[in-house]
Amino acid sequence: MSSTGGPVVVGIDGSEPSERALAWSIGEARMRGAPLVAVMCERGGPAGPPPPDPPGGTTEVELVRKKAAQVVDEVCEDRTDARGVEVQVDAYLGAPSEQLIRLSDGAQLVVVGARGHDRMSRVFLGSVATAVTHRARCPVVVVP
Repeated sequence: MSSTGGPVVVGIDGSEPSERALAWSIGEARMRGAPLVAVMCERGGPAGPPPPDPPGGTTEVELVRKKAAQVVDEVCEDRTDARGVEVQVDAYLGAPSEQLIRLSDGAQLVVVGARGHDRMSRVFLGSVATAVTHRARCPVVVVP
């Protein structure tokens, strides 16, 4: 199947569910012939001015991007199907669901992992997955 425009977008946060979503989305992007955009968001801190940049001038969003790139590298390292898939790492500050919904406007597909740490996890998707499935402007896959 060839790309019909737009990337496959996957939300990651370093958790096991998001790593499963990333692994699944690699194969999907490959099948579609589409680029893969791995998105990590860090919620802002308390109200008020942002904290000062860490020593060395690295901004908060650059730190998030480095963390995201590390997650992508670790997941892609052992996956032969990752070869040849164009992977872009994006980082944002703010609500993850809002960024994924915004990026869904130009995407073929948005992929998120299901969250939950108890037996009810099969019923509850998690706040990000719930918001994205209800408001995205493209198809959404929630990887269990």
